[in-house]
Amino acid sequence: MFSVGGGSNWDRPTFSVALDSTLRLWGSFRAVLDAGLALAPGTTAGDVSLRLWGVPLRLGLAWQPTRYHVQVRATATLWPYWLQVGEGASPASTSGAALGGGASAFYQLPLFGPVDALLGVGADVFANRVQFLAHGAPALATERVAFWGGAGFTLGGRP
Repeated sequence: MFSVGGGSNWDRPTFSVALDSTLRLWGSFRAVLDAGLALAPGTTAGDVSLRLWGVPLRLGLAWQPTRYHVQVRATATLWPYWLQVGEGASPASTSGAALGGGASAFYQLPLFGPVDALLGVGADVFANRVQFLAHGAPALATERVAFWGGAGFTLGGRP
């Protein structure tokens, strides 16, 4: 599946793209692996510009009953992030990772052949949160709770 989505931690929105794969395990259960790229809009604190981006990774289980076009997922989430401070020829940067878990629900709308449209909503909750300061004042933070929604296409993902 390829999806485009957006999310927020009520502080600032993020835009993301993701590739997602599932593998049938047994019956209605599937293994899920999702990898994406998330970008938050830059911000300025005083005379310092900051930009945060990350690579959300999700691994978990999905339940997809054969009679319905829905899928419910529970995942472990790892969100490596990079913060760029400043602009120009020599910006400073730092990195880290947030670890948590998530839940999501998807609806598959059959289009033609093996191609389906997919709509989804979910939330990730992280065990750690990092706040970045600029001149001693809070400027940017990683998410504690991230709500998201997305739409995409799937190929051959029907039960």
